[in-house]
Amino acid sequence: MPASETPSEYLCCLSKKLMKYPVRSKYGHHFERSAIEKFIQSNSFCPVTGNPLSESDIGPVNKTLQWKIKAWVNKNETEAQENSESSSEGAPQHFHCPLTKTVMQE
Repeated sequence: MPASETPSEYLCCLSKKLMKYPVRSKYGHHFERSAIEKFIQSNSFCPVTGNPLSESDIGPVNKTLQWKIKAWVNKNETEAQENSESSSEGAPQHFHCPLTKTVMQE
């Protein structure tokens, strides 16, 4: 799996975005807390199963999943930074001269 491909279990079933505060419904699906809370305000069913769902059917933040997501994000940020640094090694450095407004090279 490429580093940039987010594991599907880290994505909210509703928003399809990376979760920061993952919560689990009584049906076993994970959602970003704010996304499912907003959905439940105007709907009384699970967006995945269609079964009845209320705020009391949503568990607390899943700390284990939250930790795994944070670890994945940190790993990928580190790899992206390392790739960026290694690709710029030996490349000419450009800067703008504040007086002449021209692009200069070192």
